[in-house]
Amino acid sequence: MNKKLLFLLWLLFFSGQIGLFAQKSSAYVDSLTQILDKSHDTIKVAIHQDLCFFYLSTSFEKAFIEIKKSLTLSKKIKYWQGETRANDVIGSIYVQSGDYATGLQYKLEALKIYEKKKDVKGIATICNNIGVLYFRKGDYDLALKYYEQAYQISKDLNDENAQAIYTLNIGEVYQMQGKFEKAIEFEKKTLQLSQKKPLNDNTAYAYGIIGKVYEDKKEWKDAENYYQKALDIFIKLSIDEAIIEYLFYLSRTYLKQNNSKKALELAKRSLQLAKKNNEKTWEKQNYELLGDIYAKDNNFNEAFKYQKIYLKLRDSLVTTETQIKTAHLQTIYDSDKKQAQIDILTRDKEIQNDKIVFRNLVLLIVVFVLISVAILSGLLFRNNRQKQKTNKELMLKNQEINQQKEEILTQRDNLQDLNEEISAQKDEIEKINHDIIDSINYAQNIQKAILPVREEIYQIFPEHFILFKPRDIVSGDFYWFQYLEEENKTFLAAVDCTGHGVPGAFMSMLSNQLLYEVIISNKIYTPNLILEQLRIEIRRALHQSSSKAKDGMDISLVCIDHNAKKMHFSGAGNPLIYFQNNELNEVKGDISSIGGTQRDKERAFTTHTIDISLPTIIYLFSDGFQDQFGGERGRKFMYKYLKQILTELQTLRLDAQEKELEDILNKWRFGHNNPQKQIDDILMLGVKIS
Repeated sequence: MNKKLLFLLWLLFFSGQIGLFAQKSSAYVDSLTQILDKSHDTIKVAIHQDLCFFYLSTSFEKAFIEIKKSLTLSKKIKYWQGETRANDVIGSIYVQSGDYATGLQYKLEALKIYEKKKDVKGIATICNNIGVLYFRKGDYDLALKYYEQAYQISKDLNDENAQAIYTLNIGEVYQMQGKFEKAIEFEKKTLQLSQKKPLNDNTAYAYGIIGKVYEDKKEWKDAENYYQKALDIFIKLSIDEAIIEYLFYLSRTYLKQNNSKKALELAKRSLQLAKKNNEKTWEKQNYELLGDIYAKDNNFNEAFKYQKIYLKLRDSLVTTETQIKTAHLQTIYDSDKKQAQIDILTRDKEIQNDKIVFRNLVLLIVVFVLISVAILSGLLFRNNRQKQKTNKELMLKNQEINQQKEEILTQRDNLQDLNEEISAQKDEIEKINHDIIDSINYAQNIQKAILPVREEIYQIFPEHFILFKPRDIVSGDFYWFQYLEEENKTFLAAVDCTGHGVPGAFMSMLSNQLLYEVIISNKIYTPNLILEQLRIEIRRALHQSSSKAKDGMDISLVCIDHNAKKMHFSGAGNPLIYFQNNELNEVKGDISSIGGTQRDKERAFTTHTIDISLPTIIYLFSDGFQDQFGGERGRKFMYKYLKQILTELQTLRLDAQEKELEDILNKWRFGHNNPQKQIDDILMLGVKIS
């Protein structure tokens, strides 16, 4: 299926606006803009999304701004349906711009919301869309995983329309993988479902994919028959882009059968229609095909002419596509930057308004209290004078008795006041403690959000584990991951910041951001240079040149060069352990930490290079695991014992190793008569590099 057409259908699927899309005009946009401010918030969300779909064909920047407005408003009013649709579309925009990682993040966020709301139809739709993302990226195994999940849900819901779409996609994956029997099986399911409805375009695409299967198998006659069936339907439906595509496929099939005359006729028809519709990609494909046809007939002058046109157009398209993607990503960046500035100004204004409202409320309460006290004082004064007048004689006679009584009552009241004060202080302390715990729990959610997405790590390292146990809800330890697709390099780090709990968490969030700036923004890829730049940034951020702040971090950092089969390591305080052929190897980090009060000349770091052409398992960790107290004598676990345990675990998969390590640690701390508290954050990464 043509991926450009697929992308547009993908974006329009959620909007429910496919029929209107072709009818929209500037007048229609003006009418939407005029009613925007007067509409209910949920309608505003729909209008912003509708405007996004309109602008996609005219102004990428305006389209992106409108869909981001839709997402922001949906979150503000807690309108989850709008939020999922916006996340899905934004993800598609990033994918179309070449940023698959960010696109996946938005789509997984949409999936998470659908799962939370138990919207199974939404789950199926977003799974299919994530499958399309992986298909476009060329990751057919993951594409198949999400397509099959969508298909199973549609079967459970007995939604035959959805089943027809998902079986079509599954069959296309199998065709690309070379699993021809499975591909034909699913495309025949598609035909059965599509012809039942009928879904004519879906039927045509199913015929087309079956034709591709037979072409891959070099069964040219069967390929020709199915391509012709697909073409006949697309001609009836007047879908020009599909007509161009299948004229091309038919021409190529006739060429394989040595029917150059028919091949030439169809290729020229396809080229003519491609030029009419400004389909540059198909123009390029047809120029190359025409060159092959003329070469087959030994007409080398014509073959050379078309080959020359093809090469020129190919280079032009590559340049244009790169420029468009770069421009789109720059637009996204600028738009996000502007929106962030607007959000900050809006938030500041809201805070200021809240302060004004609070101040006015306090003033109103004070005035009310003063008036109430004045009225009450007047009433008490008048009442007191009346009592003094009528009871003067009685009070004189009972003065001695009342005096004794007052002493007893005073003692009782003092005791009662003391109890009430203690109770009030206890309640206040409990409330403060509850608020602190709530704040720390919320901080934990923020800290989790900045950690790497496990799905992205699984894409690069299918076998790995992350043993992460903060001591006090939030952690001073954190792990860091980044894959650079263009360089085909992966960065992994285990970081141990000064302290734990809230202070450690602040340091970890600062250090996380600085790592991103040094590696991604500054494009420093050599580990020892990364650590040296981190030292500069930490000292600058904490003003350590003029203060006595000793905060900093220990770190184990590797850069894995997948092309060269090399791994580069630098450590500040922490080592690297790796196994090859079940043999333990240890590379110690430099003794210097990052940050603190050491002099610059004591801060040199070293890069160690390791050959990973053999299967290699690496371990990066903080000192939390080996520093835990336990055992029969209440002693530390120790680094020596940790290395022994890792050696013994090499016969197990990494997920099983993680469970064994956790069981060993729990037994060490709690398996004796003297259970021990966790004294530090615990972090260990285990990664298999194939």
